[in-house]
Amino acid sequence: MQFLSSTGSGITGNGSGLVHDSAASFKKDSMLIENARDSFERLDLFISAKNLPQLHAFNVTDAFAVVYYLDHKHNTLMGVGNTEVVNDCLNPLWTKAVTVDYLFEQVQEIFIHFFHCTDRSNLNDIERHEFIGEVRFTMSAIMRAPSQKLNMVIENSRKPGMSLGTVEIRAEAQRNTRDMLVIKVSGHKLSNKEGIFGRSDPFLEISRANEDGTYTPVWRSVKIDSTLNPKWPEVKIPLVNLCNSDLNRKLIIEIWDHERNGRHRSMGKVYSSVKQLLDARGTPFPVIEEDLLPPSGEEQPLTETGIGTTTTPPPRGLGSFFRRSSQIGYTNSGFLSFDRCRIEHHPTLSDFIMGGCEISLLVGIDYTGSNGDPREPTSLHYIDPTNRTWNIYQQAIYSVGNVLEPYDSDRLYGVFGFGARVRLFDTGVGGGKSGVTNAAMANGGNGMNSGANAWMATQTANTGAAVGGSLQSGSYYGNHYHSGHLPTSTSANYTSVQHCFPIYGGTNQVAGVAGILQAYQDGLQHVLLSGPTLLAPIITATAQWAANDGCTQQRQRYYILLLITDGVVNDMEATKLAIIQASKQPLSIIIVGVGPADFKDMDSLDSDRQLLQVNRQVADRDIVQFIPFRSGLATTALAQQVLAEIPDQLLEYMAKRKIVPNAPTSNTA
Repeated sequence: MQFLSSTGSGITGNGSGLVHDSAASFKKDSMLIENARDSFERLDLFISAKNLPQLHAFNVTDAFAVVYYLDHKHNTLMGVGNTEVVNDCLNPLWTKAVTVDYLFEQVQEIFIHFFHCTDRSNLNDIERHEFIGEVRFTMSAIMRAPSQKLNMVIENSRKPGMSLGTVEIRAEAQRNTRDMLVIKVSGHKLSNKEGIFGRSDPFLEISRANEDGTYTPVWRSVKIDSTLNPKWPEVKIPLVNLCNSDLNRKLIIEIWDHERNGRHRSMGKVYSSVKQLLDARGTPFPVIEEDLLPPSGEEQPLTETGIGTTTTPPPRGLGSFFRRSSQIGYTNSGFLSFDRCRIEHHPTLSDFIMGGCEISLLVGIDYTGSNGDPREPTSLHYIDPTNRTWNIYQQAIYSVGNVLEPYDSDRLYGVFGFGARVRLFDTGVGGGKSGVTNAAMANGGNGMNSGANAWMATQTANTGAAVGGSLQSGSYYGNHYHSGHLPTSTSANYTSVQHCFPIYGGTNQVAGVAGILQAYQDGLQHVLLSGPTLLAPIITATAQWAANDGCTQQRQRYYILLLITDGVVNDMEATKLAIIQASKQPLSIIIVGVGPADFKDMDSLDSDRQLLQVNRQVADRDIVQFIPFRSGLATTALAQQVLAEIPDQLLEYMAKRKIVPNAPTSNTA
């Protein structure tokens, strides 16, 4: 087996320089060549070990560690990086950290293998070295650990019972992964490429150096029409995109004359780095056109203000008279100034998690009749009596819940249903673990249902009819799947259609993902599947829950509402208004569409391009992510898709409320 050395990450490219895009590429003020997510974060793992075994009598262990992550799709280990070799030491403290990508939306399982080095010249060829043992953990486990530190026992299945030592792994977020470089660039007396009767339309492009010496474009500015003295608006560029937070990383800042046909013409370059831009404090950088340098000209070394002035001898040999003339005494092609250049700090998700911010999950389950008779295998709610397979609801609950569970210290979640008539009991059946009490329906389940009831009351007042209505045709009785019989109760023993009800009556929180799955199954046994599909009530009620619980500087908590539904939403306008109101609360909404229904209208709720708006009401921020889930989609893939936007949504809420991460403590519970 071989492993991959850490080569850094971020935006990649072929190093060929400018990609000549069409004029449409410049509609925005700025753009990233690659759409790297702002929520991308990197963590350094610092590793030390104690009491490693001495594998040979006359040779003390020369130890090194290799970090892998588990590729669940292919069930293989993928190398991330390795430490250095510490010679002749059974208690190594490795100084080289291994950097891993921290992606909130993935369940990242990390393996660390420990080896005795037998061939230093071939460190990457693992087969050449002696395997000592391994430890494994998830990234969420180390993030939630006190001081982000794990102490583990090294194990080797081939050496059961043998003492192989212990290991300490400490995680530390790389600084500035979300920080921005703020700059306002202006040009002075730039070279004109439009002849006597025109003026160039300059725009900027910044490329960063790759490890192989090539450069990759990472940012472009808006073009400024017809000027050789352009002043670009102030912009903010993520440092992780610009230089991967390496302030000394080489940059090329190139000026191009924009052409509609995409054949832009270079107006010159500045070689610099973020550090040099900051240190210059507005001092102009000379712009150099390399094709005007003589054949013997060499690139000038970087100075505190970029490339130094270049004076060249007269050109030698044959060539264009005009080209030779331009080369004689060439100094520069104008200047670029970087005014108000500074770094703007933005906290990361890691900062909030390490400071004790908790993320809580609320689940809303669609119990409408369109899911099909739960007794039939074709139903989306069919429960396999053998428990060998999961239905589509169970898969969605597990996939998303499994990612979120480690980030909530109490692991208590609210589970609610909508679109069904609920069986009434004077007391809960089975110790309160099934059925819904009369008191619970009256009280709204500790307040959760009160928001929905208030919304429904408003709708009734506006329309003159109850929202729930009577039992819909095609509704089904809940049933006990293993016994396979219908309940003896008649529909008179059920409520009217409820659009937000707690599964367990007044006790509306369950423990862990296992509790959510159990609540889902118990709910099926005590409801009449009905309709229509209304989302506004449960969104309104959840937003009220989040508002009542609150998110403050001292007590940081953020909620995620997972809605799993099979049908087209029947109250789209009301749902949009509910989302707009909810956008002010510490809440994100994930809607997972299951089954064969047409979900095209759902895209209007996921306002990635522009904020959701109804009439003159505009959402405070984007809080909705919709994903259609079909059979065959891997559960890990579902988790990645539906949770990909959560970090940015949480960080945006905190920024708007001026809430900053609390200092990490030894106990983050």
